[in-house]
This record gives sequence, structure tokens and C-alpha cells, in this order.
Amino acid sequence: MGRKHRASKSSERTATLDNSLANAGEIQSSSPKVNVRFADQPMMRFVITMSHWLGSLQMAVISLTLFMVVMALGTMLESWYSAKLAQEMVYHAWWFTGLLLLLAVNIFFAAAKKWPWKKHQTGFLITHLGLITMLAGGVWTALEGTDAQISLLSSDDVLTQREVARSVGFIPHRSNEIYYGDQAVFTFKRAGAEGYKTLPFEAGSLPWGDQQLRSHVPLWLRIMDWLAHPQKRSWRSEFESGVFIEVTAFHPHARKEPYSSSPNPRTGFPALKLQLFQASADPQMSLWLALDSRNLEKTNHRLGGGMMEILGTCPEAMIDEFLKPPADDQRGAEGQLVLKWNDQTWRLDVAKDMGKKVPLGSSGYAVQLTRYLPNDRYEDDSGRPIDPAVEFVLIKPDGKSIPYHWTARSMVDCGPVANAQGVRPRPDPQGPAIWYHPPDWRFGIESNKALLQFVVTDKQQLYYRSFSSRVGSIQLENQGRVEPATEIYDIWGGMKWRFRVDEFLPLAMSEERFIPVAARPGLDRRQGSDPLEPLLEGKISIDKTNRSGKIERFFQTFQLPQGAVQEISLEGVVDGARFRDDFVIGFNFRRQKLDFELRLLRAESQVDPGTNSPATYTSFVQLTDPEAKIFNEHHMITMNAPLNYKGYKIYQADMSFVPVHYDQDGKPVRYSVFTVGRDPGLWLKYIGSSMLALGIACMYYMKAYFFKPRTKTPAAQLA
Repeated sequence: MGRKHRASKSSERTATLDNSLANAGEIQSSSPKVNVRFADQPMMRFVITMSHWLGSLQMAVISLTLFMVVMALGTMLESWYSAKLAQEMVYHAWWFTGLLLLLAVNIFFAAAKKWPWKKHQTGFLITHLGLITMLAGGVWTALEGTDAQISLLSSDDVLTQREVARSVGFIPHRSNEIYYGDQAVFTFKRAGAEGYKTLPFEAGSLPWGDQQLRSHVPLWLRIMDWLAHPQKRSWRSEFESGVFIEVTAFHPHARKEPYSSSPNPRTGFPALKLQLFQASADPQMSLWLALDSRNLEKTNHRLGGGMMEILGTCPEAMIDEFLKPPADDQRGAEGQLVLKWNDQTWRLDVAKDMGKKVPLGSSGYAVQLTRYLPNDRYEDDSGRPIDPAVEFVLIKPDGKSIPYHWTARSMVDCGPVANAQGVRPRPDPQGPAIWYHPPDWRFGIESNKALLQFVVTDKQQLYYRSFSSRVGSIQLENQGRVEPATEIYDIWGGMKWRFRVDEFLPLAMSEERFIPVAARPGLDRRQGSDPLEPLLEGKISIDKTNRSGKIERFFQTFQLPQGAVQEISLEGVVDGARFRDDFVIGFNFRRQKLDFELRLLRAESQVDPGTNSPATYTSFVQLTDPEAKIFNEHHMITMNAPLNYKGYKIYQADMSFVPVHYDQDGKPVRYSVFTVGRDPGLWLKYIGSSMLALGIACMYYMKAYFFKPRTKTPAAQLA
């Protein structure tokens, strides 16, 4: 009976509570005779249920757990790869903003479901309102904040700025323009037009449009990239009527090479990219050697006591002269000239045979040495054979004489000498093959302790030989044929060096090209000896309508690295008339003008005692703001003391020397990189934090949640 009595009492209380809620939710319709129970409507039931679920403790646990997992994931991305990658795939992703909104909704409904609020819930409400205010400040900063950079050079000398621009790119001495390293724009204009048309370009941090490079990216990163950007990456725009630009691929890392393959065998020259190793498997140096007549400095490279150079083209019949050169006592004081015809070989001692007419056996040819030059193309009064050359006359069987000029190094001008009219005779195809050995493998430079030389045969095969002074005088050490990109060869035994030819171009031209590489995602290596740059590949096309009304499309492909501007010409023939349209395209960082200007006076760095590691950077700048009537105001910026002005905080982020550049006072030229930040939601974050602290203090003071237990209904009243 007791149980039945308690059950009936409980049912009565439930019925009474339901009637009270129903009466509270009743609304009057337009007809006074009809009453609609507001709480019994299906839609309102669903809204009430969802509001209770969204504000529930279970929802808070789920959302907070998910938020902590996401923050841990973002921290790992930033630690393993880069901050830019973490921002792109996590913090700036659409789903992360949705997660923040979900947290805000949970906090809001957790407070709203306790309506009507009681006095002891004041601290609870203040705390939840503070959390919402903090989230609002974070979202505002994410949408309207500034996270950019500005680079300044410590010298205002025009010549120095030009030299710096050639090595590391243009860096101004003073500027009011910041750039966003994580935001790109595409610019376009027709030649002769005023100003560029600019469109935002979201490339991302991972490669797309190239499945081979994409496959090198870890699977979980590809999934994260897809979550942040579900749509397939592509970009196409019609800049003008009938003019389209399409980006077909993006490579976050591309290596710039100074030479490309030449389609013209008459103007092409051999070039090779050399990798040097010492004691480890990692390359110590990467460089190009090229037999470019317009830039002889590229034919050789000095490395401490060693030198590397490409000599030129060696006839196949003379390859043994390169691989098995004569000993020191056989070459003479001025070198040895070697001529080969069929199976016969003649060796002329330049010093002893100078001026003599030497017949070449039964060939009918004869040779007469006329001049020896120890320095053919370089100024040196010491008489050392730094660049030895020999001149001679080749007398043909018919009695005609052809003057020849032959060098031992950088053989770009070897062969018949041009006549008074500037016409260079072609070598006699029936004549002898020619090779010239220098008198000294060191070329008169005593500091040359090692030598590595390359030649290319007329069949476009690459050979090498190495000399070393490990024991006594410099002697031939190793030699043979080179297999590019596969084999590693030992040279300079005393120093234990090795080399590999990564790329060999038998016919090259001086035209830059870019090669996409599979590098670590998020890697930023735009400076240094082997920089990697973001690269776009695409095409620009133009539609022309002919007389019959058909549209003919003409296009030109392009490679465009970030930070570059490129001119492109589209040419074709429509209805027998030739046309040409010139365009200028660019791929650069998004830039923004500031209301004030900074000028770098000098930059200093300090290192940790006993090491070369930088401990701190300091930049001395001048601030100019004409609107505020501030001119050349001095400020000091360090890594821990930023410049605060007009809501912007300017931090010292990095500093670097410009190689082999000095200002007018003889001091090394440096440039500083500053981070420019603006946090518009900061005041909301401060207010929210203060409210959070106030709410917790209020709850503690009222003791509603900390000390006072909730009052329970006595069991006697339930009876």
C-alpha cells in the first residue's frame, strides 16, 4: 500500500507540473475561443529538446574533448612542419570556425536553459558570458587581424641596393608596405595598359596538379588538406574579354636552374650541375659549370685548395689525350700541341718547335707554331701560365694556310681565327684532330692542390679527370666516363671528396627554368645556396574570331615563381593577318599600405658566448607619420621589445647578412625582417578574461557551487 500511495502522489505532482507548464505556454490566437498549447507544438518540442542537448554536460565534454584533440593536432603540425601549414589546415579551416561556434552555442544554451536565473547563479552566468566574449574576440581577430611582415635593408646606397637585389631580391631601405607571407595574389595587365588587375589566389601549401609530387605527401596530410579545402584545387579567370589565364599546377617547392636546353646546336654550349660530397652522404656544395662564352666565370670554380672546371669539347679521337695526359717532363716549358690524323700522332713541344714548319707525315698537312701566350684572356704580368694558349698555322695539302688559336682552358674560341672581315673559317673536316696540353696543371697557381676537369666529346659523352698533390707534385689521380645522376665518383684522395653530376646539358642556353621537387611539406627555404621557391604552371590563352565566325584559340604556357613578374607574348595568324598581344603577369604576396613608414638605420646581432649562435637581434629604426606630424622618430626594436604604434605591434623576427656586400663605411650590409601584427579582438579577449575571473570569484563568494550543498526535499514531504 505504501508503494501505491507514493506512486499516486508522484503521478499527481507530475500532472500538476504538466498543467502548470501548459498554462505558462498557452498563447491566445486571433479567435478568443481557441487556445493553442505552445509547448505541445512539434517544432517547439524539437527546439526545446535540441536546446537542452546543446547545453548539456555531455555536449560540453564532447566539444571540449574534440577541441583539445584539434589543438594537439595543430601543435603537432606546427612542430613537425610549419606554422603556416597548421594555420591553413587547422586554425583557418572552415571546420575549426564551426567548432568554435559549437563551443559558443554550448556555452550559451548551458546558461539559457537555467532560465529564470536565480541570484546564486550570477557567477555562473558571468563566467559563461566571459567565455563567449573571449571566443568572439578570437573569431574577430581571425577575420580582421593582421599577421604580416616587412623587410628593410640597412643601406640606402643605390649601387648596394642593386647588388643586393641580384643576390637575394629587392629589399627597400625604407617602406610603408607590409606583405602577407601566407596570402598570394595573381596580377595581370595588357602591355601598355595602366595598372594591374589583381585577384586573390589561394594555392595552399601542398602540391596539386602533379600526381607524382602529390604522392610524396603523407596520406594524413592529404586528408587534412581535403578537409580544409574539399573542392578540387583549380584556378581559371577571364581577365579580359576572350583572354583567359589558367593555373594547371602548383608546386610549393621548385628549384631554379640558370640554364635550359638549347634547340640551336650552333649557339648551345655544354653545362653540368655538380654536387660535391665530403665524408658524409649529404652534398656539401651544389654548383653549375658551363662553357658560356659570355660568362667565362661560370667555366670554373675555386674551392679552398681545389678547382673545378669544364674545358670544352674534345674530339672522340682525342679522348685518350684527356684521360691519359703526358707527364710533366714531356709537356715542355710552354706545353705540348698534339695533332692526330688517322692512326698517326704528332707531338710538338711548343717551346722547342716554335717557328718551325713540321710536316704531318703522309697526310700532306703541315703545322707551324707562331706564338705562345701564358695569359690569353686574363691580365697577369707575372708570366705564369694562368690561361695558356698557343697560335699556329695549319697548312693544307693544297698550300692554303689557316691560322688557328687554341687554349688549354675554357676552349670557347678554339679553332680557325676570323679574317679581317670577321668571318671565321670552318675547320677542315679532313684535317687532323687537335689538342693542347698546358705546361702546368696548377696553371701557375701554387695554392691549387687539387683539380677536377670535364670535357664533352663530339658524341655528347661526358668525361672527367682529377689531379691531386697528395704525394709530391700534382699528379693524375682518377679519370673516366661520367654517368649523370647515377654514379658517385671518388676524387682528391687526401681530402676524401666525391662528386656526382646531377644534370648534364650537352647543348645549353642561359635561360632560367624551374624544376619541381618533392620537399618536406611546409619547408620554407627561399634563401641560401640552393633555394626552393613556390611555382605556378599554367597557360594564357586568347580567342580570336575569324571571318567565318569560328573562334580560334591561341595559348602560351608559363612557369611563374612567387615574387616574379613575367612578360608573355601571344602570336598567331587569323585570316592571313598576323597578330601579337603582349601581357604581363605576376604571382606575388598580398601587400598592404600602412599609414606610417619605417626606415632601418642599422641592425645588430649578439651571439651566445663561446658559440656562433645568435642570442638576440636589435634594429634601430626611424618612424615617420605625416598625419600625426611625426618625422624620423627614433625607436629600437628587439626580439622581446616590439614597437607599438596605431594598434600594430612590430616584432624583430629575423636578421641576415648580405653576402659580400659592404656599405660606404665598410660595414657588412644587413637586412632585418619584422613581423607586423594587429589584434582587433584583443580588447574582447581581455574583457572576457576579466569576466571569467570575476565569475569564478563570484561563485566562490556566494558559495553556491563550492561549499553549500543543494537542499533536498525531506522524505516526509514525499510521503
